[in-house]
Amino acid sequence: MKKKGENLFYVGIENPNEIRKALLESVKSIIQSLKGYEAVRSVRNEKKEAMLKLKEHTAEISRLIMHLKAEFPKPEFGELPAVKKPAVAAEKPAIVMESAGRRSSEMDRLERELADIEKKLQNLG
Repeated sequence: MKKKGENLFYVGIENPNEIRKALLESVKSIIQSLKGYEAVRSVRNEKKEAMLKLKEHTAEISRLIMHLKAEFPKPEFGELPAVKKPAVAAEKPAIVMESAGRRSSEMDRLERELADIEKKLQNLG
């Protein structure tokens, strides 16, 4: 506030047109930066909306897959036995030998079937 008896001083500005030009250029630069920031904000919002849509779509796909799995017929022969992994190194040789025995018998069976098929092909050709 102005007190009684206080003198006013005026300061002269050299090249006022250049200072005005510099200020206007600074304001122009700030406005361009704000426009760029607004563009980034809009892209972020679009990204957020796209992510929400993606999340909704994946949830819907998961629900549809679960529904589809429920509609599939159940196998009559039951579930396949799960292969157990050895928990202790001492038990490993027994399991390996047992599975090796199964594998060799399965391989023998497959080889016999293959030989039968080859014989049938030779008889036809």
